[in-house]
Amino acid sequence: MANESKGAPPTVQITLGDALQEYLSSLKPAQRHEQERYVRNYVEHADPGTLDAILKDGADNARAIAQPIMAEVREVVGFWHA
Repeated sequence: MANESKGAPPTVQITLGDALQEYLSSLKPAQRHEQERYVRNYVEHADPGTLDAILKDGADNARAIAQPIMAEVREVVGFWHA
């Protein structure tokens, strides 16, 4: 990965499609069919700016939760301080 050579932690990137596939694979077949239909319809008709805003909001929320936890993990493990 690109960041590994600089001493930074490796980054993991997941696409919206990967996340949807992971979620849908956990559903029962009947649920999966309905959820796929809903997602397909939503994505086809949604404003790209709205989708970007939803994804950014989710990423911001996840980051806010993860940062203090990861700071503690780095402290315990002895990694660098960001």
